[in-house]
Amino acid sequence: MSRGNYGEFYARDFGWCVQGLLALGQRERVLVTLRYALERYRKVGRITVAISPRGVPFDFPDCPSLDSVAYFFHALRLAEAADLVAEYHLFLEAQVRWVSGCLIDKDGLPRPIRFSGMRDHAVRSQSCYDTAALGLLSASASALGIETCLPSVKEYGRLLRSRFWVGTHFRDDLSGEKHVTADANVFPFWWGIVTDRRMLESALGASQEEGLDAPLPLKYVSGKVSERMIWVERFVPGWERDAIWAHMAMPFMELLA
Repeated sequence: MSRGNYGEFYARDFGWCVQGLLALGQRERVLVTLRYALERYRKVGRITVAISPRGVPFDFPDCPSLDSVAYFFHALRLAEAADLVAEYHLFLEAQVRWVSGCLIDKDGLPRPIRFSGMRDHAVRSQSCYDTAALGLLSASASALGIETCLPSVKEYGRLLRSRFWVGTHFRDDLSGEKHVTADANVFPFWWGIVTDRRMLESALGASQEEGLDAPLPLKYVSGKVSERMIWVERFVPGWERDAIWAHMAMPFMELLA
């Protein structure tokens, strides 16, 4: 996952990479990695953001992560890891029950509590990104044959359009602000939760108008926008605001293409 500066296993980062790793013929290593993570996650009873080099699962910040769960199920689905799913079925089923029973409201939205996410320094309330991640989890769990009480991926598409779309782009969260953020306007489309081409063109256009792709793609948010961030941000100002994140550039450019 890195050149040594990050020695941990990250569920979301691995989920980003699985499709590329499979295309490079690395399926056996993908399966070994998934087994490694499943064994350690099962010992602590849940899927966390990361696993330390010593094999200890942990979250950063210290709160649940919807996208980590979603990306892990997504990785199992892409890898066609039927044997692993059968072996760890009870554990995986329990993860979906935990999400649907404890972390979402009756309407399917994330509860208004603190979640870790890709942009884990930002303080958000029921974010668009987390809602789209629930759609990814629903689709992946269903494809793996794991029972779920989550709304369907189509229902999540409708929920995103009705609660987050502001005419030109998806708002970041339900706090009332309507500024443009990259993760809210890339991942609902890249994950296939929303498939409307006109909405895609409008969202990408809004991101470009905000300068999120300049000088290179892609920033999380314009430097002109004021947001609440956790205390760690003081040590790395701008780290999850207007710094350039190359990993988001790849799905962004894929959508543009």
